[in-house]
Amino acid sequence: MSSKIHQEYQYLNLLKDILKNGVRKVDRGTGDASYSVFGRQIRFDLSKGDFPLLTTKKVYWKGVLYELYWFLSGQTNIKYLVDNNVHIWDDYP
Repeated sequence: MSSKIHQEYQYLNLLKDILKNGVRKVDRGTGDASYSVFGRQIRFDLSKGDFPLLTTKKVYWKGVLYELYWFLSGQTNIKYLVDNNVHIWDDYP
């Protein structure tokens, strides 16, 4: 029997750790707050054909594919993403 934790539980355990031990930081520009912990990792063994897509979070599949293509093609300008209705990078220059 494997001792590895299922990928979904790795993610959920990381969220619990952040909520319990995270340090609150406020962005000076926007005033938005976030919580973070230093040096935590979750690992996924892609050699077995598993894809680490979380089921506890809604995922915009088209956006994932557009962003993946954008990344793999080496593009750095977000115009391609914006033109395809992917706005995850809009706040970055």
